[in-house]
Amino acid sequence: MSDDLELKISSAFECVDMVAHLAGFEEYSGNNRDGAISRYDKYFKPFLKQKKTKAAISYFKKLRNNYGFAYDAIATLATAMTPDCHSWRTDIETVQENLDTRCVNPEKLLQLVADFYDETDFAKFYAQESKNYKILIDDNSINIDTVMTGIEKVKAYYNTEVSKVTLSFSYLNGFGNYGCSFKEGDKIFFEPKYWSHAMKNFDPGIVIHELSHPSSNPVAELLYANPKIKNYIDKNMVGEKLKKMISMAYDNGYTYMIELLTRANTIAIMQEFCTKEMCERQTAYDKDTCMFSEIDFVVEVLQKYKQGNYKNLMEFKDILEEDFVAEYCL
Repeated sequence: MSDDLELKISSAFECVDMVAHLAGFEEYSGNNRDGAISRYDKYFKPFLKQKKTKAAISYFKKLRNNYGFAYDAIATLATAMTPDCHSWRTDIETVQENLDTRCVNPEKLLQLVADFYDETDFAKFYAQESKNYKILIDDNSINIDTVMTGIEKVKAYYNTEVSKVTLSFSYLNGFGNYGCSFKEGDKIFFEPKYWSHAMKNFDPGIVIHELSHPSSNPVAELLYANPKIKNYIDKNMVGEKLKKMISMAYDNGYTYMIELLTRANTIAIMQEFCTKEMCERQTAYDKDTCMFSEIDFVVEVLQKYKQGNYKNLMEFKDILEEDFVAEYCL
């Protein structure tokens, strides 16, 4: 194992997504591999009527209903916490810069999660599960050399230095993966959260996709802010395409644009070191199965970025925007 790469179970993520699970968040409730969810529910059931547990669950529901607190917002909250969920990993100003805006009130969330941790004796639960966690980590199909090559390609593609990559795995996060990162000064930590099945089916695209989100998302957000692009994306989110996107939790134009660009960047990076067949398979999956119909075009435009002399993807944004508008929005 490289010093720059760690595979782990995150106690903070397990605790935070347990609150989400108990609050009924479907994205943290759909994977009962190895009977894990059944074991978890049995342990936490006695606490559901206790004051602090109820308060944490209630607040999570409130944030979800009012602000869309869900999915990667949960993961970014856990990423900012210390393992015992009682403090932030660094100063609050830095934490707020890293947190998803859907967290709304970080200090209140920290207190509620810490109270849940104490009231449910989460440390005891985590210790009880240690054997199962070890099995999950040990029973993997990850080729470390391939992952490290992917990480180096990501760093070169986005022109970013990464201090460390930590891949966390959980039974709790349903069937989703979340591309979290944490920036502190000149240090960047990539800390994606993967569902347990990814351990047994880990390919280069999985790691590149999640490591791409922190650099790709800000560009996608600006592209979607273009009224012409927004109108095109929103207008086409109908019928079978909308049904498909809802099934993958990409139920609006904003998340569609985020995913489209991240998937295109992933393929563009894979082309640097993966076989042609693997790249074609990934492209076909994104285009035909997942219905990102513009994927071929965006990947083609990104060749200009790869061949050009751009500082980073953000510097290439205007060309990507112009080409997208010319192709789809005129």
